[in-house]
Amino acid sequence: MGVEKARSFVYGDYTKSFKELTWFVDSFKASNPDSVCDLECDEAWRFKRLFVGFAACKHGFKFYLPLLFLDGTFLKGTHKGCLLAACAKDVNRGLYPIGVVVVDSENSKNWHWFMLKLRDFLDFDKEVVFIYDHHEGLLRAVESVFPSSPHSYCLLHLKANLKKHIGGLDTNKKKHIVALFHRRELPAKWKTVICPKWDKKLVELFDLSKIWNVVRANGDLYEVQSDPSVSVDIAHRSCSCGDWQLNIFSCIHGVCALKKSKKDINDYMERCFFSESYREAYLKCINPIPRIWQNVDLDADDILLPPLCNRPPGRPQTERIPSTGTKIRKVTCSWCRQIGTHNRGTCKEPLKS
Repeated sequence: MGVEKARSFVYGDYTKSFKELTWFVDSFKASNPDSVCDLECDEAWRFKRLFVGFAACKHGFKFYLPLLFLDGTFLKGTHKGCLLAACAKDVNRGLYPIGVVVVDSENSKNWHWFMLKLRDFLDFDKEVVFIYDHHEGLLRAVESVFPSSPHSYCLLHLKANLKKHIGGLDTNKKKHIVALFHRRELPAKWKTVICPKWDKKLVELFDLSKIWNVVRANGDLYEVQSDPSVSVDIAHRSCSCGDWQLNIFSCIHGVCALKKSKKDINDYMERCFFSESYREAYLKCINPIPRIWQNVDLDADDILLPPLCNRPPGRPQTERIPSTGTKIRKVTCSWCRQIGTHNRGTCKEPLKS
């Protein structure tokens, strides 16, 4: 009980935050006019779900690959619930949040509602590929709302749990505001046309391709005499190895052919890899929302009740199931001096005399 009171004093009261949620929605819309914040409740005026779409991220998404990563994570507050998110990836391979939704549980209805809101918010003018884990409700929602959009299962599940990337959004907002500002200021230091991370990769490919001979077959068609030999069509940005088409970034054979043609390699790069695209993606900002610093008189009709906690199916889980590909850091227990994944507090070895 004491821990809960201390946490409420530092971070705010969970139940009280639901009462002020209508005020938050109005303040969010006032601070970010072009963004979307939709609140839905049931007949008893009890919280059901909340969707937030950022206009600044919607603007930046136009400069990146049409890929959306969908995932969800459990909330550990008093009233539990789930956070579902749709994220893109910037050219530096950083997560780029497009929209999030808070729901009572991760099920088919909530995923379907999220996809409807996402479709209306983004106004898709191009085909988008969705990548997500094998959640049955999410699969049906994407197929129902976006029947013509291709989808793929993420083998490494975004290479980590979503919570690892966006944890602490409620308790450490300063860190995320500073991170967004840093990303906005970062391109001013760049001296390359292509983002430094990808420009470095191009330099590495140039160095590795020096040992191969290139023969011009016809027009923009080249043969790279590697092991095995491959054909490269720089006009169509394709290579018989398939890497150029798969990654939409020139493979080592394509770099070798472009070097032979003496053409500017930047003319054969997708716009999303350019420093200018990164700059445009973070040009607009998400305006901060002022906190309630004094008591606000709320009408009885505006006071929202917290959601009812539903008991999750199955036996309560005490240990997190790691995602595929997650590397577990081994530590040395100060009690038994053994190397493993436990520490002094969880060690089961008896006291040694």
